Amino acid sequence: MRFDYLAMELLGPSLSELRRSQPHRKFSLSTTLRLGEMMLRCIRAIHRAGYVHRDVKPVRPLHCHF
Repeated sequence: MRFDYLAMELLGPSLSELRRSQPHRKFSLSTTLRLGEMMLRCIRAIHRAGYVHRDVKPVRPLHCHF
């Protein structure tokens, strides 16, 4: 049996750390929507490459370069 996997490096601060640095400790609606769209694009790219991300959580965002 063969298992393919990706090991990803932690790059920069977590979304929780970034959120805490914002005024009122939260992101604006436009920032939240942009972050969500970016994360979905990354997940789509991973799926198209034949991988499945099994532990998607807001504290584990994906960084993709298109």
